[in-house]
Amino acid sequence: AVNATSLFYTAYERGQDFTGGLEFPTYIDPKLTGYIRFNYDVDAAIMRDVALGFKRNFHCWLVQFEFGRKGERGGKRNNKQYDNYFAVFASLTAMPGIQFGQNNQDD
Repeated sequence: AVNATSLFYTAYERGQDFTGGLEFPTYIDPKLTGYIRFNYDVDAAIMRDVALGFKRNFHCWLVQFEFGRKGERGGKRNNKQYDNYFAVFASLTAMPGIQFGQNNQDD
């Protein structure tokens, strides 16, 4: 039997996750700030992304360094698999959405 609820579940993908973060000042340099962010997938019961980063404003440039860990489920038994990464980003302060960067992820 098809009803409105079952049709809704097949038409739209369902996802439940928690995303959060915290930005904090550092006492090394007043222009240097740190941040931590995370993303937890409730359905897969896995931490998808956890990162610790630092960013600093250099006149008209914003430079970021980030250390993180990404998680996925895979394999025959759907086990948790984690990869660590290090990323460097640079952007203009007038356009922070446009970033140049490099991400080195362990495989």
